[in-house]
Amino acid sequence: MTKFKNICGALEKILLIIIGIFAGIMIIITTVEVVRRYIFSASFQWAEELSRYLMVGVAFLGGSIGYRKKNLIPLDLVTGKLPPKVQLILELVMEIISAAILALLFYLSMNSVLSPVVYKQKSIGFPISMAIPFSAMPIGFGCMLIFAFEHFMDMVKKFKEVK
Repeated sequence: MTKFKNICGALEKILLIIIGIFAGIMIIITTVEVVRRYIFSASFQWAEELSRYLMVGVAFLGGSIGYRKKNLIPLDLVTGKLPPKVQLILELVMEIISAAILALLFYLSMNSVLSPVVYKQKSIGFPISMAIPFSAMPIGFGCMLIFAFEHFMDMVKKFKEVK
């Protein structure tokens, strides 16, 4: 269990580094574009597209970190008034449902990225396959699925401790 937690912690650190790089590049490109447009009346054709791809990457990767830290919006208005063991059972059921939905989204996003329509299509501003920016979806959902397993293991441990 501790090894898996360490792996999840390392994965989170890697995601944070990638998000920081993506956000930094986005800020630099956007700033340069504002200067180029308003001062020099010129712009790069690819800048807006790259910023959009980076924003999508930040959203999916950041969403997985939010999921791990349980910073997503919980609906605990009713469950907060229940006994601790019942709360834990409901959390466990919700985590299983969430994991099932995440597994489905991971599967569907992988199918999307690997479909010929996506991987054969080239980006307008770059000579890259659209599978590269689309890959943020399965990576984000895959990380969320790993973190869902971590939550599940934590809840099973808590369930054994609660009486």
